[in-house]
Amino acid sequence: MAFFYEGNKVKIVTVLRSGGEYTAEHVRWFDKQLHSRYEHICLTDMKVEGLRNLALKTDWPGWFAKLELFDPDLLKDDIFYIDLDTVVVGNFDHMLKDHSLAALRDFYFPEYAASGIMRIPHAAKPAIWQALRLMSKDELINYKGDGELLRNIVGFDFLQEQYPDEIISYKAHIAGSRMAGYSPRFSHGNGALPAAAKIVCFHGRPRPWSLSLPWIAPLASPIPRL
Repeated sequence: MAFFYEGNKVKIVTVLRSGGEYTAEHVRWFDKQLHSRYEHICLTDMKVEGLRNLALKTDWPGWFAKLELFDPDLLKDDIFYIDLDTVVVGNFDHMLKDHSLAALRDFYFPEYAASGIMRIPHAAKPAIWQALRLMSKDELINYKGDGELLRNIVGFDFLQEQYPDEIISYKAHIAGSRMAGYSPRFSHGNGALPAAAKIVCFHGRPRPWSLSLPWIAPLASPIPRL
């Protein structure tokens, strides 16, 4: 589903809602992976030093806070949203040049879209935001998550179809049988990072900073240059 917005500049946006397991430290850990290559903005109800913050306006809890990305008054630009528990392992400039509304194809249930990464063209925001604002908070949180809610509002293109082998899952594509996160049903990795990978998604436990792998930096350490 393609949209075009004259003269836009894509922003990398993350979301941090207070009260959960994530803190400003996790935002800065993710930001270091970008090596100042992209403009990164954090949508938050906290203060994250070192980068531009935009205030959350709703009281939508937990992951539902990321639905504010669709507020057309938040930013007048296209957004490339990425979950904080994501590892950047290569250059993804080319993913920012497309103007289609796109999200992850769920790594376990590929018939569904997942919201761990979303490319949101500005022109797509008003209709989605209007649909969200017509819902009460109780209606909204009755969904299992923001991904399920969004699937009931809009259709997404799938990022993995646009960029084959470049956006992968640690658990599905890397974890071997003796590694944390391995699932006999869903895991098909051998422990190695595939050469074509640009972005590795974790979508749950384990979190990347809990692992000792050469391509993942600890929270308090500098991020290795790619």
